[in-house]
Amino acid sequence: MAATPAEQVRDRVLAEARAISPAALAYDRTITVTQAGGSEKATQTRVDRWDGKAWTLVSVDGKPPSPGDVTKYRKAASAANVPGYHRLTTLAGAAATTDTQGRTVLRLATLPKASVITSGKDVSEHFIAEAVVAGGPRPYVQQLRLTARAPFRMMLVAKVESFVTVSDYRLDGNTPRLVRQVADIRGSMMGKDGTQRVETIFTYR
Repeated sequence: MAATPAEQVRDRVLAEARAISPAALAYDRTITVTQAGGSEKATQTRVDRWDGKAWTLVSVDGKPPSPGDVTKYRKAASAANVPGYHRLTTLAGAAATTDTQGRTVLRLATLPKASVITSGKDVSEHFIAEAVVAGGPRPYVQQLRLTARAPFRMMLVAKVESFVTVSDYRLDGNTPRLVRQVADIRGSMMGKDGTQRVETIFTYR
């Protein structure tokens, strides 16, 4: 059967994502983590850098990182994916439809492994994905939303009640770029309820 217009857009978007290599990217990433539980609230901001080959921790709360910061960071970075438009290849096999505004929407009910990694754990099996493609003659994914379909447990002592990650993309010239990610998590650990918000801004070099 011939592909529908929405499926043709999906295939074009995925082909472009496959053509982008992490080695071709260079950006600074500013990550602000805000945790709250009961009357307690804490915020930390760190800046790191991807140069196409490796990660470097630049600062923690505006100061040079300590040796302990660097050691902890390297361990976490080694298990993490390199964010970018290329990661949209995880949408291969997504159902493609058209919404009321005429935009193509891609939905995936089961994510492949290593699509969502948090605290060094692969939790992809718990998530669904929905991507909205910008309308017009230059299709590209404008926003990707990953949502946990139900509460789940991590590390036995932690329960995630809700987990939503929203990634925003913009055109840089004619190249689509990941520019912002926000993850909102609500859950409990050892009986204590809390929330975590992680906002990440990407500045390309």
